[in-house]
Amino acid sequence: MEYLQIINKNSKDLEALQEQVSRLETAITTHSNNITRWTGYKQKLMQSFFKLYGRFIQEGTWIDEKYSDPELYYTDALSTLYTSARPQI
Repeated sequence: MEYLQIINKNSKDLEALQEQVSRLETAITTHSNNITRWTGYKQKLMQSFFKLYGRFIQEGTWIDEKYSDPELYYTDALSTLYTSARPQI
């Protein structure tokens, strides 16, 4: 009799865990799809940015070896753009 209670309890625990795993797998799939979608959006946005402003940012500059990361290049470009957009007094 005790064994049946243990088996029933463990069966219920197993079902609950399987439901949790299923929910987590669904969440992982959803987040992976979101990451893929947003990465594509970011790439398109960066291409549009460089297409519009690249020649202004790069004029009279050179790319150092430290710019192996496009994200670093982008943040430096934003910083340069912010500085050069301010009025000179």
